[in-house]
Amino acid sequence: IGELGALTKLDLSYCTNLAALPAAIGELGALTELNLDGCSNLTTLPDVIRAMPGLTICDSNSGLDKTGREKPEAALRCPISTALLVKPLRAKPCGHVYSKASVQGYYKGARKCVVFGCEAMLSSWDFVPDVPTEIALENYKERLQTTDAREAADLALADLRLLNEFEATDRGQPREEQNAEIDRKILEDYEDEGSFSDAQILRLRRLRRRVCDACGRQGTLEVERFPVCWCGARRYCDEKCQRVDWERGHSATCASGHTFPQDLLDEIRTVSNGLYEVLRDNLYKKYPPPADRVR
Repeated sequence: IGELGALTKLDLSYCTNLAALPAAIGELGALTELNLDGCSNLTTLPDVIRAMPGLTICDSNSGLDKTGREKPEAALRCPISTALLVKPLRAKPCGHVYSKASVQGYYKGARKCVVFGCEAMLSSWDFVPDVPTEIALENYKERLQTTDAREAADLALADLRLLNEFEATDRGQPREEQNAEIDRKILEDYEDEGSFSDAQILRLRRLRRRVCDACGRQGTLEVERFPVCWCGARRYCDEKCQRVDWERGHSATCASGHTFPQDLLDEIRTVSNGLYEVLRDNLYKKYPPPADRVR
């Protein structure tokens, strides 16, 4: 059956004696509909069939487990090889993602995108490296060590949505700085879950020390952390950004040379011990010292 390359629909409905399907069905690249209605003795499908791009499986009244109908990581699979993406490349005309080897083997000349319903004509020159998908894949593989495939895939796809949003707002940073910012945003997105390792906490802290508060530039971990203003509350990638931020409003909030109003200090000195801490805390709220100084 694997030789019927032009077959688009396969109707096996109510084959009650059918207990298994041949994996060769996964080789039918043009197949868009597989009817398994009423196949009561059929309980599983080969992974290669589940992962076929654009395939609709009709399986009402069959013995298939509906909860496992789709591989959870299907969105991270190559539409040609159906295996997990390796060195993912994104097609600029349509946005679909393929493994590099699949692109090199299939798109030597202009051919239509294989994703069902896509009419884009593609050649190898239309593909660019897809860094967000590559990072999401790495996260997926790491999470497989501590959780099940479905949860790992859901988290990886959430990462991918976040990364693609970042790509859409690219500020023209070098690629290595973009990757560092993506890394920080992912860590920040999961910071509140309480599952960070000591290494991840340290990495996030180091990345945050390389963010410019004026232009938003993210430095890599290979460069020195960005210097802070004298008040300790703002970081800048260079003096130009510091001057811009000063004129933009930091001059009114900078706590460098910070002092409290004398009349409030005199008032605190005269109150009883019971009110002292209340007034002191209110004073800190109204006139906060720099963020990196002990209060």
